[in-house]
Amino acid sequence: MKRRTLITGVLVLVTLLAAGCVAGDGGLSGTTWRLISYMGDDGQTIRATAGATISFSGDGTLQGNAGCNSYAAEYRAGKNQIVISHPVATEMYCTDESVMEEERRFLFLITQASTYSLNGDILIISQRDGREILAFGRML
Repeated sequence: MKRRTLITGVLVLVTLLAAGCVAGDGGLSGTTWRLISYMGDDGQTIRATAGATISFSGDGTLQGNAGCNSYAAEYRAGKNQIVISHPVATEMYCTDESVMEEERRFLFLITQASTYSLNGDILIISQRDGREILAFGRML
């Protein structure tokens, strides 16, 4: 288990260096975002209904609720590039299977983040090939 954690940490570091990201928050900190839509397994955009949220801190951590479970991860952002580590989440089970499926997909997709853009109250996260995978609205 310790070796896997070490390997994961090294891979995140290598990815950050390869992406050219700078340490910091890229202007993301201080705001909580609610998931509006996400890319489904088939590549189609799906309207989010589970109420997932994400909040970026200035110290390189993020946290939120994925619909049923709380989660946290580390991130690095800058120059519109972003890398998010695999999140650690609580392990509660929701009886609504659609919420569990949306949560599973959301927690997977945040690890696929490569770039982001801010347009007013909308945050778009895209994967390496440029496809938009997550869209968030600013929470007031």
